[in-house]
Amino acid sequence: MTSLGGIHRNCLVAAMHYSLVAYLGPHHMLVKANDPTLAPRMLGASREELDLWLALVEREGDVEGLADGE
Repeated sequence: MTSLGGIHRNCLVAAMHYSLVAYLGPHHMLVKANDPTLAPRMLGASREELDLWLALVEREGDVEGLADGE
């Protein structure tokens, strides 16, 4: 049987996963959301690590679809 803490952790991981999908989609980086370790890693990251990751997505993402060859 799963402990209550485990259930809460699973809910947090699921919520983080869907938040990451929502964030990565407009940046044309949804493939990154397929990494099963991403949501747990982001939950365990420090504020500084999260800020760096968000800046990386903004810098490296393809918001305007330019990588599509247009």
